[in-house]
Amino acid sequence: MKRQLQELKIKNWEEKAVHGYFLRKLREINQSIDYAKTWGWLKSGTLTSDVESYICSLQEQEVNTREAQKRHEKDILKKQNMNSSCRMCKNREENLQHILGVCPAISTNLYLNSRHNPVAETVYFEFLKRIGKNDQYLKRPVNILLHDEYEIWWDQKVSTPNRIPHNKPDIIIWNNKLKYCQIIDISVPLDFNIEKKNVEKRDNYMALVSELQRVYRDYKFDIVPIVIGSLGSISKDLVKYTRELNLKDDIIFKIQKKALLGSLKVVKTFMKMKQY
Repeated sequence: MKRQLQELKIKNWEEKAVHGYFLRKLREINQSIDYAKTWGWLKSGTLTSDVESYICSLQEQEVNTREAQKRHEKDILKKQNMNSSCRMCKNREENLQHILGVCPAISTNLYLNSRHNPVAETVYFEFLKRIGKNDQYLKRPVNILLHDEYEIWWDQKVSTPNRIPHNKPDIIIWNNKLKYCQIIDISVPLDFNIEKKNVEKRDNYMALVSELQRVYRDYKFDIVPIVIGSLGSISKDLVKYTRELNLKDDIIFKIQKKALLGSLKVVKTFMKMKQY
């Protein structure tokens, strides 16, 4: 009975005109989503009610963008004359997906420093904890860190015999004892592109693995994409990849929180820009 009531509540939520948008879109693209972990941030109790409500409004596309203003306008004549193009780039419709991932007028540093880097740094430091490297003075990742049998590279361009386009992953972990190397790259795309990004990351770094195998013939290599949706969606692949790094499952919530707060900052920064 409890299960049936829960399914009924989810069905009623999904069928709502506004509040079911995010869930409907996730189901439409038929991705391998871990729904329990996707909503884990709401159960944590570590975010304020204001932050939670704003994130929910982001998921349901109900922030006061130009597209939302035009969508909600009841006067047909006024609606026809409303400009819904992006206030920054002027080229595409100003909706949340555009703001969160593809607006060319937003500095890439905003996406990088607000969202991508905090997620990547969380993975980096959680791995250091896992191998027993607890340095209280280490506030930022270092280019190359040595600890016992491990060598951890952060954001380093890799020299290879042949020039290749993708030679600078976020993190490379060398286990010199087991002769094993893990190439880790982080991405925080739009939630509906998670599977595409997982495939893209693996494809991008196959050439790097091929080149490294020529130099380090006795090593085995693996590509570990860490991809999380910009609005918190978690794929089942992410759980698999974090376990390949032997990280605890709570890493999922930690990087989810960083991604959500980063997206929040991106949207709030954008919405304060002057409209023309």
